Amino acid sequence: MLVAAVCAQLPLSEPDCKTGLVTWFDLVVRDSILDEIGAVGTARIAWIRVAEAMNRGVAVRSMLATAGLADLDELFFDATMNCLKAPFHNTLGWDVMFVAELGVTDIWRKKNVEEAIVLRMLETWAETCAIVVLPISERSDAVRWHRLAFQSAREPTADRRGYLYLDRSAKRPRLRDRDGDGRCFEIDEMV
Repeated sequence: MLVAAVCAQLPLSEPDCKTGLVTWFDLVVRDSILDEIGAVGTARIAWIRVAEAMNRGVAVRSMLATAGLADLDELFFDATMNCLKAPFHNTLGWDVMFVAELGVTDIWRKKNVEEAIVLRMLETWAETCAIVVLPISERSDAVRWHRLAFQSAREPTADRRGYLYLDRSAKRPRLRDRDGDGRCFEIDEMV
């Protein structure tokens, strides 16, 4: 079975525009059966606490810039209203889960492990998130993630990366454990 060890960077001070409103999760995925081989993959995921920023009067633009996520501002956020733009807001919440880095070895990528990482994180920690955002560098990446109901926010070009997003309020497929051993996944029905 594949398992993810998760480490979170959570400042203990009161949140402000500089710290505490973006929580970073670092994941290392290992095969519990073949652990001696090493890591299957890694991920770095941010929980962007937009609702908390709004409640504290913190400008989302400032919070994103401080966290190194300024590229998300123009696409997903309304600076005037200090919240998600209308196309991305839904009834589940205001927060955003951002998959900053995601990588597994080729053998595990063919078994849909990257997709499993993202979906397990959103099912476990993205309860208050309206959307999940995923950067892409090639159009072929979009095709793979569209199978899981991710939509394009911006297509990648030679000089800038693109972004996909998943509206958590919409129906989406699930991943099913294909062989019953938690090591290979396939897309299942829409839920």
